Amino acid sequence: MTKLEMASRNMQTDDTPVADARPRQRLVALAVGFALLLGGLAGWTLGNTTSENPGVVLAGEGELTERQEAMIDFLRDYIEAWRQSDVETLESMWVTDGVFESLGRTVRISDGSFADYVRFRSWESKGIFEPMLVKGSLLVGFHETDGSTFMNTMRFTSHGELLLIRHVATR
Repeated sequence: MTKLEMASRNMQTDDTPVADARPRQRLVALAVGFALLLGGLAGWTLGNTTSENPGVVLAGEGELTERQEAMIDFLRDYIEAWRQSDVETLESMWVTDGVFESLGRTVRISDGSFADYVRFRSWESKGIFEPMLVKGSLLVGFHETDGSTFMNTMRFTSHGELLLIRHVATR
């Protein structure tokens, strides 16, 4: 057999089937995603839900402290004040130099930009989802406003009067 014959024999023709790995990769990725979802759900269900409030998940071991329980109640009052566009109540829930961030916009309690932000529109549709995650003086949860869902990370004072220091809402 000549070199030309050997080369043409080893060449792939147009009718030679080619294995496409993409469907297999998609199936593996889907299976891994499903397994992670099931594992997370099982861990959440069997893990750190508090006996008093199944809508709260404690990150770490132990039970919610009294202050952490107060943070949950505080959040419910905070959301209600947003629904009512009650600027005075909302401002009273913050430290003087508190900061609220949402979708790249930063407003401050001290300069009045937070009050302007609250007055900017109606917040009647604002609602919170459970469960909420609590770790130390941090609370993480989700809320919906006008059909859009936001993730909230809120830092509270760790001692003294319970007040918000920073609230970041992202989509």
